[in-house]
Amino acid sequence: MLSAGAGVPRQLDEAFAWFLSAAKQNEVGAMVLVGNAYQHGRGVCENTAEAVWWYMRAAKLRDPIACLILASCAESGYGVPRNLKCALMWMNVAIQAGAMAFDAIVFERAIDLALRLAMSKQGDHLRALVKAGVAGPFPAAG
Repeated sequence: MLSAGAGVPRQLDEAFAWFLSAAKQNEVGAMVLVGNAYQHGRGVCENTAEAVWWYMRAAKLRDPIACLILASCAESGYGVPRNLKCALMWMNVAIQAGAMAFDAIVFERAIDLALRLAMSKQGDHLRALVKAGVAGPFPAAG
């Protein structure tokens, strides 16, 4: 309620204190919320290393949301070295942990990551970027 300002004035720092207390007691959902607070500077100073640490802690307990977030971190290079193989690994853990229940798009993202990784291994980096929608389309030469 404090985080959303539902029925009470919004107090992000107080909400963070409650999330952190719960996370320290091994509440996995709270670990993800603490990571998110550190990532976006909500109620606490932005801290990439702390964000990734809390996401990692929750992911090791097989929280599917934390696994999806770590896949995104590895894909983009947020707080960890950019690594498509690691991103795919976390995506697979998320699927095994039940992330498919959230959205069918998770499966499509996993396939996309696998395809990009395979194309990248073949040395076709530009084609991988175009396939992922990061680059292109390119005008015809003429």
